[in-house]
Amino acid sequence: MRSNALALCSYAGLTFATCETILTFGTELTFIWKNPQGSRLIKVLYLLSRYFALAAHITNSILVSLVHKHAIIPTYLCRFAVLYQGGILFMMFGILDVILMLRVYASYNRSTYLAIIFICLLTCRFCVPFVMSYKSMPSQVFTHSCLVISAGGGGAIYVFAGGELFVQLFVVGLTFARHVWATRSGWGNPLFSLLSRDGSMVFFAITVGLIATIAVCLDPVDLSHAVFPGLVIIMSSAVRAHISTFFSFL
Repeated sequence: MRSNALALCSYAGLTFATCETILTFGTELTFIWKNPQGSRLIKVLYLLSRYFALAAHITNSILVSLVHKHAIIPTYLCRFAVLYQGGILFMMFGILDVILMLRVYASYNRSTYLAIIFICLLTCRFCVPFVMSYKSMPSQVFTHSCLVISAGGGGAIYVFAGGELFVQLFVVGLTFARHVWATRSGWGNPLFSLLSRDGSMVFFAITVGLIATIAVCLDPVDLSHAVFPGLVIIMSSAVRAHISTFFSFL
């Protein structure tokens, strides 16, 4: 069951990501390669979220193939897998957070104060759980399928999840506030409605993914291996699904 669940979840994630990349190439062609307008930074972040996610699925599948060679997975390999997956998720969350923050930053007329707040949020958002994860590494205990069952009480995971939910809630709150203010001022822009809708959808999807992550920490089972490829798919898909509104503001 250990190898089957691990391989199934990894290869399923790779298959889905490959199919989605092929099927959505037309969108990439329209908004990235054939579009002379729009922020170059957003284009780079979009491509990074797209192909970094695909590369993550490929390398994760390679890692699974290495795991298959061991009847009993050694601790060092489990620890490497956890570090690898954690690093990937940090990068994917970071890309998504930066893109969403840039949209809100542009809608607030590129406020310097808001930019400072966002930079401070991102810094705390990633530095605190990183330090906590590093300190908890020596106490990590793994299941037979390389799931962490003890990591210093799992505090880093809870801080990471809580921090991401706070950031998303803060961004969504600012988006709704801007929408309400614009509507009451009599110059409501339809793009604000789209931003509010997209932000709500992203917040809901990420909340579901983080709840699943916390559930894995509380009760790790073999099918919990689906959480990592699932989160990568959610974050990369969230960027691709709303790419048109990204270029409308930036």
